Amino acid sequence: MIEKIQLIRNIGLFGSFTGNIQTVFNRLTVIYAENGRGKTTLSAIFRSIASGDPMPIIERKRLTAQDAPHVVVECDGATSPAVFQNGAWTRVYPNIRIFDDCFIDENVHSGLDVNPDHRQNLHQLIIG
Repeated sequence: MIEKIQLIRNIGLFGSFTGNIQTVFNRLTVIYAENGRGKTTLSAIFRSIASGDPMPIIERKRLTAQDAPHVVVECDGATSPAVFQNGAWTRVYPNIRIFDDCFIDENVHSGLDVNPDHRQNLHQLIIG
């Protein structure tokens, strides 16, 4: 489980964010804010640490940034934080779930096209 974000640098709206003591996550954390505040960027970071795929972070690199994206996340049960640097994570946490537009696109349906896989995933989501 993610406990705290220590650093987000050169990703989306986050030029250089360093977490403070009040930025602590619980087992279930809901993030909400007005548009354009970085929620989708946080979702991309969490999706990346869950899968180990660097693309959600790399594709959100700030255009004006000279340096590569850098993230430091404290997770429970770990002696050292998970670090994203040079296009890779030092560790992944596959038990993280993010319910956002990417989740809907992959599991329910997207746009006007609803194929059999979407119906099956929707059925599994509702029925279990």
